Amino acid sequence: MKNKSFNFGRLKSLAFAFFFVSFGCLFGQNSVEIANIDNVKIQYSLTKLESKETREKYLIQVNVVNNNNYPLYYVVPGVVNQDKSVTMDPFSLNFSKIKIRNSTGLFGDGIGLAGDNSNMKTINNGFLFVLIPGKIYNSETTFKVKTGEDPLVTNTVRANLNKLLNFDVKINSANVNGIWGSTCSSMDLSLTFEENIGGISYIIQSVNGKQSKWLKQTEMNFTRENDNSTTLTYQKANNTFLFSSSDGISCTLTKKN
Repeated sequence: MKNKSFNFGRLKSLAFAFFFVSFGCLFGQNSVEIANIDNVKIQYSLTKLESKETREKYLIQVNVVNNNNYPLYYVVPGVVNQDKSVTMDPFSLNFSKIKIRNSTGLFGDGIGLAGDNSNMKTINNGFLFVLIPGKIYNSETTFKVKTGEDPLVTNTVRANLNKLLNFDVKINSANVNGIWGSTCSSMDLSLTFEENIGGISYIIQSVNGKQSKWLKQTEMNFTRENDNSTTLTYQKANNTFLFSSSDGISCTLTKKN
């Protein structure tokens, strides 16, 4: 009797395992790579949540990862308001969009794919968004299709991805304010950007309580107040400053925080 009871329990366990595997195969699918944009991989997976007489409901999960060893950026256009302030265009935050073409939603269903706001801007009032190397960006949503139809999933690229050096970066507090290290000294220094609309913008440098003012000449170049031969030049490729003086001293300033 004991052996029969054991065999029956084992049979039930095997039946349950078979059902579980079958259920997983029926309602879940493996990830599908739908796009690879400059080594930024976009994948999605579908899970059927319910099936009714006329409609079937799915969950779509999307992940994006930048497989390069450097960040990639794209521009979100800025909108100039009446008071001359600039805000992001809320309809242009995504560099790409996944869409279910045969969704029964009124305007179709899909997922916009966006990076992180880098807090940097371009000289044309654009906002730079970044895809950080190795970071996985996840999104998901649900949708319905007519019963018996397979979801038709497509991807549309909406903005070009590029390295930082390919953008005309605008100097602002986001990429200046903070503590910087120098290759010319073991001592850290503080830089603070002061924007003066309609006048000359400048950077305040502080080291051990001593301050210097750097006057903005162009978008990338600053000269020390009362000393045009000493310059700070912004290196947009790696977000550093190059210090140069008339006596031949040259240093690289790298932001620490």
